[in-house]
Amino acid sequence: MKSVEAAWALIADEPKRQVGLVARRIHPEASLEIYAGLDRPSDVPVVCIHVRPAALRVVGEFPSSAGFVLQRESNPHPGPDSVRLSLWLAAPLYRDVFGVLAQDVVDSIAQASDQRAAVATFVERLRRWQEFLERHGPEGLGAHAQRGLYGELWFLRQQAIPLKGADIAISAWTGPERSNQDFQFAGCAVEVKTTASNPHHQVVISNIRQLDETHVPALLLLHVALEVRHDAGETLVGIVESIRALLRPHSQPLSLFEEKLRSWGYLDVHAVHYADAAYVVRGHCFYHVTGSFPRLIESDIPDGVGDVRYSVVLAACAHYQLASEEAAALLAGK
Repeated sequence: MKSVEAAWALIADEPKRQVGLVARRIHPEASLEIYAGLDRPSDVPVVCIHVRPAALRVVGEFPSSAGFVLQRESNPHPGPDSVRLSLWLAAPLYRDVFGVLAQDVVDSIAQASDQRAAVATFVERLRRWQEFLERHGPEGLGAHAQRGLYGELWFLRQQAIPLKGADIAISAWTGPERSNQDFQFAGCAVEVKTTASNPHHQVVISNIRQLDETHVPALLLLHVALEVRHDAGETLVGIVESIRALLRPHSQPLSLFEEKLRSWGYLDVHAVHYADAAYVVRGHCFYHVTGSFPRLIESDIPDGVGDVRYSVVLAACAHYQLASEEAAALLAGK
C-alpha cells in the first residue's frame, strides 16, 4: 500500500477497540518503516517514520504551521529505531490539504537511501509546505489568483509549448517561483497580465521589476482579456487537464509541471471550488517593453519608498504593440 488516504480509510472502517495511534505500514519497499494512521478515538490523521536518534542530528528546528505539526515521540515498539517522527493534522480546516501534503512527504521519504536522508527529506518537504500554507491557506486560490493562473496556463498552452517545445516551455515558466517575470526564455522574458474587467483598459503592476528589461534580452508584456462565464467557456480545471494531456507523453516536463502547479497554489483537492467560473478569451495582445514604454523602474523610485503598485493604461501602449509574428520571433530569440 502506498496511499495514505487508503490507509486512513481502511483504519476508519475498523472497530474502535483501542485508544492511541492505529497505523498501517505504507511503501513497504522503502528502506525504512513508514506508517499512516489515525489517533483513536479522535481519528486525527498521522503519518510517521521510525528511526534511530542519530538520524535526527541532521535537522534543527522542526517546521510547523496552522495545518500540521511535526513531533518527535518515543517508539512504543522496542528496537534500535527508538524514535517515532510523527506528522499530525493540526486543524480540521486543513484536512484536504493535509492528505496531499502527507502523500507528497511519504512519497519523497520512500526514495531516501538511509534514515538520515529520510529525516532530512521529511523536514525539507515540510518546509516547502509550511511556505505553501502561509501563502495560500487551506481553501485554494481566490478569484483573482484563479484568473492569473489561467492566463499563464493559456500562454503556456497556446504559445510557449508550440513555439519552444514542452521541456523548454515548462522550465521557462517562472511565475510559480515569484520571479520578476512569469516566463524567462533564453531570448526574452514574458510578463502575463490577465484581466476580466469590461472594458479591459489597464493592467496592475505589483512588482517594480516586472516591467524592467535591464537584465533580459527582451521583455514582452502579454495582456489576456477574459470574460467570466457560468454557462460556457473553459474552467481552470479544464485548462490544467488539457495541459496534462498534452504533456503526458513527456514524463519529465509533466512532473515539473505538477510541481510548479503546486508552487503556484493549485491542488486537485480544490477542483470543486474552481468549477463555477469558466473563461472565454476575448482577445490577447503582446507589447514590447522597451524605451519609453509607460512604466516605473527601480531607478525611478525615491529612497525610502517601497511596495510600489501602479496601473498601466493599455491605450497608452499602442505604439509598442506587436503582431503575433513579431512576438513569436522574439520568443524564438530572433
